[in-house]
Amino acid sequence: MGVLMRIQNGDEQQLERLIESTYPKIYSYLLRRLRNSTIAKDFTQETFLRFMKHLSSLPSDTKIENYLYRIAYHLCMDYFRIYQREQEEIEVSSQDKLPIEVVLQKEKEIQIQEAIACLSDEQKDVILLRYYQELKIKEIAYILNEKESTVKTRLRLGMKKLAAILERSDWREY
Repeated sequence: MGVLMRIQNGDEQQLERLIESTYPKIYSYLLRRLRNSTIAKDFTQETFLRFMKHLSSLPSDTKIENYLYRIAYHLCMDYFRIYQREQEEIEVSSQDKLPIEVVLQKEKEIQIQEAIACLSDEQKDVILLRYYQELKIKEIAYILNEKESTVKTRLRLGMKKLAAILERSDWREY
């Protein structure tokens, strides 16, 4: 009996293990996508609530983690469509007491995240899911409800644009 079937049959321990293992991944994706920890936490909770709401109607061969990413993706799309807000920057803790290497690495990560924010939503999603969440092209295609060739094209064009943005000295004005 698979994990999903055990959860559907009321195995609370299996559900708890699933949440413990996937919650950080879903939160990480939402945090990178939304760039706001409060909203990311809320959307992570909403992702699991929606999963539970539709649990009984899921086919037994559903890949749970991909399904959770798909819910999270759609929550982001709804958020951006309804509110049309600019993404807020991730709060960076005080760096004045950190070793220089750590500070430089944090700055590089922030630059990359800011550059990713300059990409189209479609390119952002494939790059975040591929490189930060380490999903396969096939899984991303399922989550985004797109063809694998479309995902590959978005990934290639997104990476090309990202490299061009980071090479420009005035890219923050981009």
